[in-house]
Amino acid sequence: MRRGSGGNVGVDHGRYEILLPRKARKGFCVISAVSRQCGQLSINGYCCSRKLLKYILSNSSGVRVLRESDYRSSSQFVFEENVFMKKYNFKKCQSLFGYALAVHLRSKGRCQLCGCGGMPLDFDLWRQLTVEHLIGKSQGGYLAEVKESVRKRFPSLSFDQQIEIAHQIDSLNTVSACSFCNSTTSRDINSQSMEDLLFEKNGDSQEVLEYIEKELSLILKRKKENVLWKLSSIKEAFETDFIIKLENEK
Repeated sequence: MRRGSGGNVGVDHGRYEILLPRKARKGFCVISAVSRQCGQLSINGYCCSRKLLKYILSNSSGVRVLRESDYRSSSQFVFEENVFMKKYNFKKCQSLFGYALAVHLRSKGRCQLCGCGGMPLDFDLWRQLTVEHLIGKSQGGYLAEVKESVRKRFPSLSFDQQIEIAHQIDSLNTVSACSFCNSTTSRDINSQSMEDLLFEKNGDSQEVLEYIEKELSLILKRKKENVLWKLSSIKEAFETDFIIKLENEK
């Protein structure tokens, strides 16, 4: 045995090398080359049917062939790469699906800071999208903190009404941003927190929401201007520095 990348354990049997993540490695390893004539495969030296082995592998997330030998023989059964690899659950990609999906649909797949992306959608740009909070977590801009601030601001409202207001604020506070824009604005601190905005405006919930929408639009405008200022310098360096060095590498 040898230790693989990411804390996994690789099992090397000469011709093939198969990787089992720790969470999937429950007392067995895979012997990858067996006789086709007997129609059996081996696990830890015990023979089993191909159907059973396929079931075990398909229920072991992340099992995949790392390397194959060029050696092939009619008497050997060969694992083809990814044959038994489970399909990735795309919902685990939280920057694009789950909570983020509604944000990207509102933004129509376009970064709201630099404007890249949009229709027609380009997959390689779309997959770079993230969720940008105009007022970040440190200033009470995440949904959990917004719910608590709304509860303090409107204690007489029902729980359901408070939750509805919190979700409306969250929709106003979240936009799609490409990875560059999200990263370059991550340290921006606003002059007011979300709780400050909630308590600054007198009036009913609708008046407060309208005020917050106006203030958040100003924050978005400032972030756009900041991003464009940075990009102008970065684009110049790209054309005069990176491209020239890249050409010299040829």
